[in-house]
Order: sequence, then C-alpha cells, then structure tokens
Amino acid sequence: MLDIFKKKNRVRTIHEVFEVLRSKEELKNIIDEHRTDELDIEIIYDTLVLCGAGQYVDGYYVASQSLVTPQTLKLILTNYRNREIKVEGMDHYTSMFFITDQVLEHFHKN
Repeated sequence: MLDIFKKKNRVRTIHEVFEVLRSKEELKNIIDEHRTDELDIEIIYDTLVLCGAGQYVDGYYVASQSLVTPQTLKLILTNYRNREIKVEGMDHYTSMFFITDQVLEHFHKN
C-alpha cells in the first residue's frame, strides 16, 4: 500500500508508482509511448496534489491512483509535454486544474 501521509515517504510513493507503471504491461506500454520517466511522474504527482487531487475518493488516493489507472494515465500523459500539463487551447494554469478536475470526475463516477 502506498504511504502518502509522511512527507519523507513522498519520494518512496512516487518511486512505487513508477515501479507499478513499469511492471504492468498495459501501463508500461502507455509510459513507453509517451517516453515518461520517473521525474515526469514526480512532476505530475506534485501537480495533481497541488491542484486538488490529493484526496481520497471511494478509498483511492486520487493523486497516485490516477497514475496507475490506464484511462486516467492516458488522459494525463496525452496532455503532458515539456515537463508540464498543457491542454491544447488552454494556458498551463488552466490546463493543470482542468486535467485534475477530469481525473477527480473519473474517480467519482467509477
């Protein structure tokens, strides 16, 4: 289980998420397609937490679970370029909150 409560465990949590991404074929294919490394996962995780996804929905900690769920991982990585979340037609700031809202909505509905 990912331990996200202690600040010193943040790095370990990110590392564990990346290990899951590399160990499951479907997830590995997604991160390989988008050339995603552990630093990217750290940046995305921190962005999600900053923008409101650092919460539990139906027992899932959204910031980490969204990175190991194929549908939300694809959504995030499709809109992640040059080390930032950027939706076409939106500025960086708006993009971060838009993607976070989409991820939260996914977990509220599913």
